[in-house]
Amino acid sequence: MTLIPYLILPWIAVVIAEDVDPSFKVGVLMVDGSVRNRFDIQRIGPAIDIAAESCQSKYNVTLSLLPGYYPRECSAEMAIGRATDLAMNTNISAYVGPACSDDLQVVGRFAAYRNIPILTGLGDVLKERDEFRTLIRMSYDLKDKAHAILAFLEHFKWKRFGMIYRQNDVYYTAMADLLFYLATSADFEVVCQQSYIRAANKTILSNLDKIMETMRDCSRVIVILGGDKDVREMMLIAKRLDMTSKADYAFIYTELFQNEAKGNLSWSRGSESTEDKLKLKEAYEALLIVSLNQPYSEEYKLFSERVKELAATNYNCTYTEDVVNYFTASFHDAVLMLCEVINETKLLGEDPFNGTIITSRLKNKKFNGISGLVTINEKGDRVADYALLDQNDTVKGNFEVVLTYFGSTKEYKEVSSIHWPGGKIPKDKPKCGFDGKDPACNKRGLRLLETSLIITLFLLIVIIIIGVLTYRKIRLESKLANMSWRVRWDEITFLKDIRNSCMMSRLSITSAMSSKMEHGWVCWTPSFPNGNTVAVKKVYKQKKIELTRSILFELKKIREAQHQNIANFIGACIDAPNVAILTEYCPKGSLQDVLKNESLDLDWMFRYSLINDIVKVRYKESKLAEELLWKAPELLRLPVCPPQGTTKGDVYSFGIILQEISLREEPFYPYRDSMTVAEILARVRTKENPPFRPVVPTESCAAGLLSLMRCCWAEESEERPDISQIKSEMRILNRGQNGEVNIMDNLLMRMEQYAHNLESLVEQRTAAFMEEKKKSEELLYQVLPKSVAEQLKRGKAVEPEFFDNVTVFFSDVVGFTQMCSMSTPIQVVDFLNDLYTCFDAIINDFDVYKDHAVLELLDRKCHDTVCLVIPLTLHQGWNRRENGKGKMQTYWLISENEAARVTPSPAVQKRSKDQVKRRR
Repeated sequence: MTLIPYLILPWIAVVIAEDVDPSFKVGVLMVDGSVRNRFDIQRIGPAIDIAAESCQSKYNVTLSLLPGYYPRECSAEMAIGRATDLAMNTNISAYVGPACSDDLQVVGRFAAYRNIPILTGLGDVLKERDEFRTLIRMSYDLKDKAHAILAFLEHFKWKRFGMIYRQNDVYYTAMADLLFYLATSADFEVVCQQSYIRAANKTILSNLDKIMETMRDCSRVIVILGGDKDVREMMLIAKRLDMTSKADYAFIYTELFQNEAKGNLSWSRGSESTEDKLKLKEAYEALLIVSLNQPYSEEYKLFSERVKELAATNYNCTYTEDVVNYFTASFHDAVLMLCEVINETKLLGEDPFNGTIITSRLKNKKFNGISGLVTINEKGDRVADYALLDQNDTVKGNFEVVLTYFGSTKEYKEVSSIHWPGGKIPKDKPKCGFDGKDPACNKRGLRLLETSLIITLFLLIVIIIIGVLTYRKIRLESKLANMSWRVRWDEITFLKDIRNSCMMSRLSITSAMSSKMEHGWVCWTPSFPNGNTVAVKKVYKQKKIELTRSILFELKKIREAQHQNIANFIGACIDAPNVAILTEYCPKGSLQDVLKNESLDLDWMFRYSLINDIVKVRYKESKLAEELLWKAPELLRLPVCPPQGTTKGDVYSFGIILQEISLREEPFYPYRDSMTVAEILARVRTKENPPFRPVVPTESCAAGLLSLMRCCWAEESEERPDISQIKSEMRILNRGQNGEVNIMDNLLMRMEQYAHNLESLVEQRTAAFMEEKKKSEELLYQVLPKSVAEQLKRGKAVEPEFFDNVTVFFSDVVGFTQMCSMSTPIQVVDFLNDLYTCFDAIINDFDVYKDHAVLELLDRKCHDTVCLVIPLTLHQGWNRRENGKGKMQTYWLISENEAARVTPSPAVQKRSKDQVKRRR
């Protein structure tokens, strides 16, 4: 076959000779002679020719059908090329076709650009439908088909279903995605999905047995999206898995029509064995087929006969089906509806060649065509009707329409009853679940199980509660019976010097030494394995303490009270008369110890740190008279105070402590010197105006702290601030005092500062020490020979040493006596100092030693100042000694002028212009 026929007008163009209007030209874009594609010009062309003839006779519209065929297979390139040629070379009014979705994608956009209506009987797989504004689809779309499947599921009240689809096929993959989306959006549940792959040779590569086993265990309603050959294999497996013989499973398969043009709805292709045919026939009883609602009227049969006749005579094509398929009729109706719209436009006096007008009239249109009622929606797509087919004829195995769904009205029409395997409609979920363990299948068993579970759970909870309570009871009794805290008096070893071994408050020391006080604190070292030093408080009680349950509970509480700001309880001695309480020993003493220690310089930063720590704790109630000084007046007036005290009472106590810290004095200073504690407490109980409170000078602390102090000890408890307000005020007062820090942080900062200062001081002292050491060594070298001095520095004893040969040098000052007579004593001393300094500087250049002992002896005998220098050889060898001697003499010879540096007294200078002379 050559391409020459496609370049000229085809002989199939229908032209009515008398009223020929060549301006209504329609380009037919179709595949020619396809092997696989059943929608080629050989099968669709006769239906288009019949429609063109009907246009002339029915609507008086003459169409010129211009061929835009391209050979053998779908090709987007060929399709757009043919469409472009038709648009450029002829005054084309519309396109019919193509049927291939990929070809329609490109041609549809081109037609929209040229504003040319384009009608097709297929094109079901399109993306971005809104881009094809001039496209009219006369068959169906995927969304419409998915809605029909869900409509049939809804009719049988199936809300749960599974899905199997061919993965490597664009059509079935798109259909599966759309069905899943619409189902989940419409209160359906897709319980499971499985996909399979089929090769180009139609061989299934996936394991269908495993897929069907998975579907058996997860769904009762299974939708299959695949080819008819794939469905046969799946139904054989379902038969083998016993999924088709009972009323348990339902299979739904989508096939658009039942004829050889697209596929075969029959359970047999004729190539199966007799055994497989029987199995397939039985298996297909559980299969329902969703198809387009194809008419079977006499008119449609006549139309089919004429199509087959024209196909055989004009297109050399032989039909094997009894009737033509739905899509062939759709192409016929597309051309016929176009002619009707053209005729309507002409009758209304509008331009029939305006593509916009024609397209708008084609949309939202209803038309009675050969394929039935054609309803076009606002997008230009046909709202198709669908049929549900079932194998009612179990003898022959033929499928018949049993239910019709009208897409435009959303209504159903029952045609005949459905033959269900097992005689009833399957449920979308088994009564007892897929694993048969659903308690809902046995209400009595469920109630019994629920009752058993409730009783068991109740008993378990009761046992757990009883066990927990018993355990806590046993643990509590064990803790109460634990006497590890008890200490015998003879186990205590007291330190001899209480004052030196323990920093105690003045009140505690006084109490310990006074016979009037009933308490006191001392320090001791018990015979515990760790030998820790702790504190003991003596309780003067003559009777033996009975360990009642309340006392044991109190001991348990104080043993478990562990906090860094609380002195931990160590133990107790309860053997009368030696009754004492053992607590953790605090070597730094109490707050009162710190305040009373005058050697400590407490700056305000340190005091604020103390106050910040005190704010975090509560005051301990006591019945001792001295400790009642911190008690709030409203509590003093009560006959019995609350055991835990009150928050406002703690605030009052905090105010008294602020007075102690500010003044570093006792509470109610200076009244303690002139009044007894009882008198002070009596005045506090009495509501005086102003209230009786400590006297704090204004200059003793910051104004803010003084104001806070007075607010804390206000007479009315409601006027006192709460803890949060105190903390807020302390944060304000702490500004400029190194922030809000506790005592530990303050001590650490001070230690760092002291360490830094100590390092600087050590460096300075070390430098001074090294300087003095250097001076001492220089002086030592001047007094002693260097070898002797080095031995003394190393701490060694200096032993006498004998030298065989030494060189002795004697020198004195010429006329020294006369010079002394002419000078004052100070002048003589200065002169001799300069002279000896000059000699010492020269001697340092040689291994010599100035013998002071010999010098002193000669000086007494000669009545003159004589400088004696003995250069020792120090084992340097004879030659070196001789060289040293020569150097020494040479030095003195060439250094005569060195004496010029020694200045005589002014009187001597006036009488003689000679320099000082040395005799040697």
